[in-house]
Amino acid sequence: MPTVAPLDLEGHCVAAVFLNDVPHFALADGAIHRLDNGHKTAQANDGLLDAIHDAANDRLITGGEDGKVFAVKAGGAVNELASAGRKWITSVTAGPQGAIAYASGKTAFVRFADGKIK
Repeated sequence: MPTVAPLDLEGHCVAAVFLNDVPHFALADGAIHRLDNGHKTAQANDGLLDAIHDAANDRLITGGEDGKVFAVKAGGAVNELASAGRKWITSVTAGPQGAIAYASGKTAFVRFADGKIK
């Protein structure tokens, strides 16, 4: 049976998801907290605006004020998937076959699994 314990987060929680049965909490400052045999933290964006659970690939997709899109895996690995320069990434989502979509202002992008962006 799982143990339930309080976790005091010192910022606004943008998303709460389970990755590989481990709870992850994405905060507005870009920190990703996880309860994996203790409290652990990884840093994604410098200012997080959106985060979603990509259930098909068991990862958290984030977009932020730094103009970057990251994928966070259950073990804490953080990989940059895309960058829009100095523009805020306000929306992200996961698509079929490992693709992601993200938006900055009125411009939308799709990044395919092979890394090509349209």
